[in-house]
Amino acid sequence: MLQKRIFLLTLCLGFLFFSVPSAAQIRPGAKQAALSQSDIAAPCDVFSIYFNPAGSKLFHTPQLSFYYAPAPYGLTELKQFGVHGLLPFNDSFTMSAGIYNYGFKLYHETHALFNISHNPHRSVLLGLNVTAQNLSIERYGNSFALRIDAGAIFLLSKTITIGLAGTNITGSEYSDSENSIPRILRTGISYQPLSLIRINAVIEAETNFEPAIKIGSVIKPHENFSVRSGYNTLNKEISAGLSVYFAGVSFDYGFTYHRYLGASHFTGVSLPDVTSFF
Repeated sequence: MLQKRIFLLTLCLGFLFFSVPSAAQIRPGAKQAALSQSDIAAPCDVFSIYFNPAGSKLFHTPQLSFYYAPAPYGLTELKQFGVHGLLPFNDSFTMSAGIYNYGFKLYHETHALFNISHNPHRSVLLGLNVTAQNLSIERYGNSFALRIDAGAIFLLSKTITIGLAGTNITGSEYSDSENSIPRILRTGISYQPLSLIRINAVIEAETNFEPAIKIGSVIKPHENFSVRSGYNTLNKEISAGLSVYFAGVSFDYGFTYHRYLGASHFTGVSLPDVTSFF
């Protein structure tokens, strides 16, 4: 049984690192997982900042969010955990910070992120992430890297927003290691045709991989409940999830299904949940 699990883990890790874009990169958030990370133009909670740093400026009250993925693709060795807090500094600037963990003893990543965002114009939001990353591989030691991400959100109208973001715009790499950090460009749009419905679409281009189109939708039929769904064209991965809002707290669940690797489950809690894009 143990040998079978080791074989499955090795097979899964090999497939992830060599066939799936950004597989070795932490991708936090239960809501984000349910939307296939399509919310770069309309952040649904503070974990969206990881994908577009400008999103933090859309939150006007202090935020604290947690997420946990106990066994992505059925493997506890790939578990993820993250916490992110946000504090509006003044009318022009917002700051936030988070810590994220991924992996197990053999392969483990820790990311510590600091974010700052600014609105030079009421319809233009700009943001910057500085992330310190530590990579630990058993028998190979630790490697460190400092990564910078940048992003922008343009509020074209009350129903349409555009998002642009770049991950690792400096081209940083881990020290003393051949493991590179992905460089990713994202362009997205969000449209709210009705007060209870929002539709997202993102084109994501990562170095050495074909571009992916990610689509997602949110329906909020009741003030205390919302449903999400998404699809990633490159991995042909479907996603879904829901949120329940109670006493100012959002309890979130996300589900993804990869055609080869199977299902993953994500949970999250946000305190408080105050956002224009549910």
